[in-house]
Amino acid sequence: MSKLAPDLDFITIALTSIEKVEKVSLISIDKHQRQLPAILVACGLCILTTTISLILFHRIDHANIIMLYMLATVGVAWRFSQRIAMLAAFINVFCFNWFFR
Repeated sequence: MSKLAPDLDFITIALTSIEKVEKVSLISIDKHQRQLPAILVACGLCILTTTISLILFHRIDHANIIMLYMLATVGVAWRFSQRIAMLAAFINVFCFNWFFR
């Protein structure tokens, strides 16, 4: 084929089935190990937001407390994955309902 079209570049990449399996297993293990610090950071940010909201509870309105929780959720979503952001959103809703309702 390269003789018929000398102006085209051909790149051949081939992996054996063993190499594919090893790469997939390493990626899945690495992915789960990287999510634990993200979960801990998200939970820590939710706790920090709750602490700040409890301190400011008598000075600001409920709508502003909700905005603090939304800001924390957006921060987690901006830095981490969608699943971690959903976890942070559920934790923030639970904390707001538990402490402020």
